[in-house]
Amino acid sequence: NYYFKLLAFADTYTTAHSGDIVTARVAYSLVDTDSLVFETEGEVIVRNEAKLGLPLLLFESHSGDSLSFIVPTADFSLDVPLPEGFDTLMRAPEMRLTVRIKSVVDSVTYQEHQKALALWKQTQADYETYLIEQYLEQTKETFVCHKNGIYKRIIKKGNGPLPSRNSHVTVSYQGSLLNGQIINHSITQDFMLGNEMQVIEGLERVIQTMRQGERAQVIIPSCYAWGEHGSSDGSIPPFASVVFDI
Repeated sequence: NYYFKLLAFADTYTTAHSGDIVTARVAYSLVDTDSLVFETEGEVIVRNEAKLGLPLLLFESHSGDSLSFIVPTADFSLDVPLPEGFDTLMRAPEMRLTVRIKSVVDSVTYQEHQKALALWKQTQADYETYLIEQYLEQTKETFVCHKNGIYKRIIKKGNGPLPSRNSHVTVSYQGSLLNGQIINHSITQDFMLGNEMQVIEGLERVIQTMRQGERAQVIIPSCYAWGEHGSSDGSIPPFASVVFDI
């Protein structure tokens, strides 16, 4: 009970059978205005099943295909988190899904890829730890390693209160990579702790350990900074620890 249209197909392709893993980019839109509500990318385990959802829609699709579906909203099983504003789409009788199939792999190959990826990530994490140890040895400064893996050295003690989540703070800081490359020159920022996307998670965690007036130098591992992908502009590489003077 849905409409389907093949927008484009690849000359060479792999067919998605039940149990295969499809990586796809999906745009959810209103049918009457064709206005985009939100877009997401992820992996879907394809199933030839009765329940109407992406696992069924992508059954027997092919890598490289571009597809469009119009589905009844009430019958469609949505397996992704709902962003703000999604209620507009859910109130409509139908929704449009525009899908771009990026890859199709069988479950065995997928598991092999995941194992190889996990091994690569562990290797990168071990190398990152080694680089931090080398940095500590070269600086000759005494840092305290916290349970979360963040290193901190107090340069000047503060006598004011400790901030907590939802505290409004004014912070001056400068950041660099372990090799000394500056990633941002000294800036002063006002923000509320706990608000997403204000600063990286590592800075949030450290600031909550600092009293008003305190100055500290910290080493933040990539898991609390820009992670395994690095920054979107490429200035901070994947698995890069960062040093902040705060």
